[in-house]
Amino acid sequence: YGDAAGQAYSPNLSYYGLSVSYVGGSVQFSFDPWTFFAMVALEVASDYLSCTPEEQTLQLKRGADTCRYVGSVCTEFFMGRCLIKTESYCCYNSKLALLVQEAAHDQLGLGWNTADQHVCQGLTAYEMSRVDLGKIDPTQLGALIDTSKVTLPDAKKVETRAKARINELKKDPYAEMPGKEGTCYGTDC
Repeated sequence: YGDAAGQAYSPNLSYYGLSVSYVGGSVQFSFDPWTFFAMVALEVASDYLSCTPEEQTLQLKRGADTCRYVGSVCTEFFMGRCLIKTESYCCYNSKLALLVQEAAHDQLGLGWNTADQHVCQGLTAYEMSRVDLGKIDPTQLGALIDTSKVTLPDAKKVETRAKARINELKKDPYAEMPGKEGTCYGTDC
């Protein structure tokens, strides 16, 4: 068939939007981002839907960073070899609860051993009284605070009101305390 047979043969391979084809003696590459994103989305959806509801909940809690990995245990053996390992996590209602639990485990010598059935249980009042919360890393606590919702009062207004209140108390030490809205002086209200 000569040259005609070589040009008629044009294999094409496509995977996740990446296509490779052989045409006219040359290799051509092409990429379709929409196909790539669609395939990845289908893969993620099928992985998520293949999990049990408990596994889905665990993944959501792990994504929220409220869980601590405590170890893995072999749950299925075959001929003395481990076939399936199950990971164990302790999950809490908030990041602050996780920080307190980690501090308690460190300070009180409580283990994170998966063989211990009570590794994830809450702290007793006695255990909580022995935990020094001041030893929690302040940078970790600061990361929990959403500063976008905090509004600080104007420092000059606060200073003016404080000085006015001090002068008022010097004149009358038994003066009534201002209410929640504070005491207004002139145009500072």
